Amino acid sequence: MFRRSVAFALSILLLAPLASAWAGTITAGATGTWSSTSTWTGGVVPGNGDVAVIPSGKTVTVNQDIGTAGNGIKSIYVAGTLSYDNAAVRTITFASSGTNPIGSGSTHQPDMASATMFGLLIPGGTVNFTATGSNKVILTSQDDTSPIYIKYDYGDYNAPSGGSAVFGAATCTLKQCDIRHLGTNTTGYKGLNWYAYLGSTTNGILDIEDCKISDYYQAITFDGSVSGSSWSCKIKRNYFTGRRGTYSIYYPSAVFIGHAIQDNTEANATVNGDFCHSVYAPGNVTYSGNVVFGASASVRAANLTMAGSANGVAAGGNSVYNNAVLAPALTADATYSDILVSYFAAATDTTSAIYGNVGYNTYTGIDLNAASGGGFLVKNNWTLSNAHDYGSQGNGAIVRAGTWTLFGSVTNLTGATSGSIAFLLYKAGSVACTAYVDHCTVVYTGSGTGGNAIYFGDTSGPASVNCKARGNLVVNMQYGISDTPGTTGSTYATDSPYSAGVHHNASYNCGSSYQTLASSSYGGTGWTDGSHLHPNSVYGDLDGTNPAFVDTTRTPLSWSTSLGGAGTLADLATQFSQRSAVVGTADGRYTVASLLAYLQGGFAPTASATKATGWSSDSYIVDAAGTTWPGATPGYGAVAWVNPVSIPVLNNNRRRRVASLDLPAGPLTLTLDLLDPRRRIRKAA
Repeated sequence: MFRRSVAFALSILLLAPLASAWAGTITAGATGTWSSTSTWTGGVVPGNGDVAVIPSGKTVTVNQDIGTAGNGIKSIYVAGTLSYDNAAVRTITFASSGTNPIGSGSTHQPDMASATMFGLLIPGGTVNFTATGSNKVILTSQDDTSPIYIKYDYGDYNAPSGGSAVFGAATCTLKQCDIRHLGTNTTGYKGLNWYAYLGSTTNGILDIEDCKISDYYQAITFDGSVSGSSWSCKIKRNYFTGRRGTYSIYYPSAVFIGHAIQDNTEANATVNGDFCHSVYAPGNVTYSGNVVFGASASVRAANLTMAGSANGVAAGGNSVYNNAVLAPALTADATYSDILVSYFAAATDTTSAIYGNVGYNTYTGIDLNAASGGGFLVKNNWTLSNAHDYGSQGNGAIVRAGTWTLFGSVTNLTGATSGSIAFLLYKAGSVACTAYVDHCTVVYTGSGTGGNAIYFGDTSGPASVNCKARGNLVVNMQYGISDTPGTTGSTYATDSPYSAGVHHNASYNCGSSYQTLASSSYGGTGWTDGSHLHPNSVYGDLDGTNPAFVDTTRTPLSWSTSLGGAGTLADLATQFSQRSAVVGTADGRYTVASLLAYLQGGFAPTASATKATGWSSDSYIVDAAGTTWPGATPGYGAVAWVNPVSIPVLNNNRRRRVASLDLPAGPLTLTLDLLDPRRRIRKAA
């Protein structure tokens, strides 16, 4: 009986995972592969239940799966280097079973015995998971549900007990990784947490490319207080899906300088929030090609929100272009709405640019605010809003303060009512609002009253000052361009020889092409010359001419159909997500630039009077893409220069249907490969 009991006990031990018998802290004593016993002190390879420590000066290469489903390794401390062999798909399974990453320890040194959430800790070390081809690294939890983390924090300890705090730089490179269940609502552990410290001479490198990040609280959080000029960051071609927290990329206190956030896709968020949110104004940032898909009409999505002061940094020089928010139709509650870009410019920020962005079913297109003196050129954007009567709101653009030029943008209102405003420009707080609105198009394609196109000032608040409105085209709106004096009276900077800052605008089928709420019917100073009312040929105004647009029904959905897609947001989300190599193979036709060209082409007027009329002193002799206008008379609206050219194009399914492609006037070189409909059509240089 005794022998049977012993034999039974031994069999249980043999059936149990071997690593559990060695559960504890295992340290790399030499450089080598993870699977090699010679790499680890004591000859034990870390596995389920263990904590692995890679000290400074040691490099360990992952060449096997680490941890198993239902069990998993605890955290991995990387003060040295952790790399990946890129020989096969590798899975690192962490032992997370709950949402407590600290236990009875601290933020900088969690207690591994009492914590229930685990992941990668990088105290001054280097993690380099770079996969190519069909390879990838999977980071997940033992039940593929509980959260994990990736963490670099200034002052983190380099071991779970004992050890020392590390204040040096860290590097994390993740390329072609599948990262699941990232983050929980605990400071320092909300996702991939990257801390930068003011005064540090270098803060390392963060490079996240071609990854899929799913079911996350915050994918990437940049914490700390830093000038930011000394650290490098690239976040490119990633697919973010299933956001559980307020932000995907978050800068709560760090100022980001010179970062590149490009060609990312977000979809399937479960709560209201922003894809990228910065509390402080950035500098020299490239933010482009990021596409956010609204999950539903009741979940608000925003692409980019930049707010606050410069925090001691010379902010400016940012390029925000070719981004998009593509959302379902809005609900009647503005709280659950979609914003393309919300930007607060620092006082020093006069050199940034926002251009070529697309908003579909956005409540607000471009939301602009500035500290004293801030403001820059905002150009060539396209927004469609089915806004309800939310009151004063800029469905195409809203400008609250600062000095701005809005140029060459199209706003299509499909569900507007009397309270909807395409371009709202007014003073908020103590900073004056000065806005030039030039060559923009506002069209109402719904069945209601149409709302307001361009609205200067506020009915009960401060006015706008030294504004201009030139070369705009307004169609089917209740009101075209409105002069609203507020409490002090709006003013307009005049152009010679018109003695007015509002001139050469075109309107068609509007209830009132112009309205002024000033005490004088001639409007605020500079609204007119004081002798002639709008519309009037004295100002080059064009009223009553149908611009005969190419096709105002164009939307991202019809663009999808023209490419052979399903014509749904879900299908577009799939296409854009495949820009991430870990998700699929990208179809090069699906870019925001291509979408914008298709949408803008639909709002190209064909009426000769609308296309050819302008004023010789128009300073905008090139469009937002750098294309020279045909002569010095660019016409009315945003895309009067476009010459529609219909070209048969095979769709992706090789049916016999054709699509219209509208291109600028000029010689064309066409390359059509009937065997590969994805080949591009090129315009000659």
